[in-house]
This record gives sequence, structure tokens and C-alpha cells, in this order.
Amino acid sequence: MHARRTAGVLGGTCLFILGSWPAQAGPTTGCSHVVDGTFTSTGEWATCPTAQLSAFAPVNGVGGAVLGVDQGVPGRDNNLYLIYDDVGTTTQAAYLDVFFEVVPDGHAYLVRITSAGFYAFERPLQNTAPLDANGSFDLSAGSGWDPLSQEDLALANFHTALTFGSSPFRNTAHPIAELSLTIDRSGTGGPGGVYSEDPAFWSASETGIGTPDPPISSEIFTLSSDGSTVATKVLDANGNPLMQGSVLPEPGTVWLGGTVLIGMAAMGRRRGFRSSPSVTPRCG
Repeated sequence: MHARRTAGVLGGTCLFILGSWPAQAGPTTGCSHVVDGTFTSTGEWATCPTAQLSAFAPVNGVGGAVLGVDQGVPGRDNNLYLIYDDVGTTTQAAYLDVFFEVVPDGHAYLVRITSAGFYAFERPLQNTAPLDANGSFDLSAGSGWDPLSQEDLALANFHTALTFGSSPFRNTAHPIAELSLTIDRSGTGGPGGVYSEDPAFWSASETGIGTPDPPISSEIFTLSSDGSTVATKVLDANGNPLMQGSVLPEPGTVWLGGTVLIGMAAMGRRRGFRSSPSVTPRCG
């Protein structure tokens, strides 16, 4: 996926049950996800047995979120689903940036989610992205971000939603965003997609209307072909989420001082570990 020049802006609310490919061992049931920017039902995220939920504390009184990630059921649904419950603010969001890496592809990707749709970009890995004066990613000309082509947008099949409302984790209205994208399973006889199953870094940062926020989440995702997912927090020496993975060491190296080992995610998968950090509902 290279030489992208055409920006994409899409939107929509969708329930995804895609075409099938050869069934694999592992979970045969899972959760249906509707990308509408809400907790459509308690079973979609809050009580979904395969969803991984991680709570991130506020930083200096701002930020703070609950991140959920879940794969579609192997053999039926080739998507990765994410929800960002930005419980740390009651200010409407102008947009939410989702940054992730595709290690075999050698690129970092950015999906900027707005209430009207999204914009998607890429840049080479280990090439630190510039930030603007508010601390958001700088997407201006010369920033190094290349818009995805229509061909690559079709491959990724991004669907997004950004809303303002309540959730199981905070009753007061706050920003909630959802994102889905395809997983590349071509190496195991499945369909192609944009996101590799290799362990990779993800982060998110939300910019409110006139109130920029720090990163609200940063984790390593490890996907298994059986449909299980391990989400391992990646934090700086002060215990705060990171903005982008390109400032981190190469994959496979040890991260000290409040951070983690990428290898921990793979180790957890081999041991059948399900990441389930404490997520305390926040009301009012």
C-alpha cells in the first residue's frame, strides 16, 4: 500500500457480517458490532465475552477513556472493531485521531474520525509525525502524510462514527467513537485486508471543540487467527499514553520505565490470557 494521493471521506452506520472463508479452530460464536458511535447493546461491548476493554486514567485532569477492541468471528466476519469511550471529558469532539502501525507493510496509518465521516493517511514507520500547535497530528502539505488511494480505501473498508452521548461507563454525555477495518488473512487462506495480524501499536487522541486533549489510549494489539485478541497497554515512564508508535524502539525490543514488552502480548496469547483490566463505570 504505497503512493496514495487521493483523500477519502466516508461515513455510515453498518452491521457487518461479511463473506465466509475456510473455518478455523477457535471461538465459533462472537459479538455483532454496529459502527454507530454508541454502545448499541450491552452485549456489543460491555458484556461481550471476546471484547478486550482497557481503562486509561486522565493525565493532569484531562483525557481518560475506555478502549474496546474485538475481532469479527473467524470464518464469517473479517473486520477488527474498536470503540473509544472518551469518559474523561464532557466537551464535544471536533475529531478523534486513531494512529496504528502495520509492521509488514512498513507504514503507520492515521484515521481522523469526524461526525461527518473520516480522512485516512499513511507514512513510513519510524518516521515521527509532526504535531500542530494544539498537539494534534499535523496533516498539512509537507507533513509527510499521504492520503490513501481509492483502491486502498476499498481494501481497508473503514467505517467510522463519532457521537456525543452517554455510555455504560459514564452517564453524562461525552464523545464516543467507533471504527472498523479489514484484517489481512490472506496468509492463512482467508481474504485480504489492510491490517496485519502481527503485533502492532495503536493509539488515539481526541481534540475537543476549542479544547485539545492528550492521547487517551495506547496499546499493542495481538490478533490470533482463532478470533482472540490481546491488548497490552503501552505507557511512558510517567504512566501516560503515547501519541505515536514511531517514537518507540523497533518491535521485539524491551521497553522499560513504565512501558511493556511487545513479546508479552504474544506470550499472553500462547497462555490463553484474556486482557481484562479493571474498568469501573463512571457516572455523572
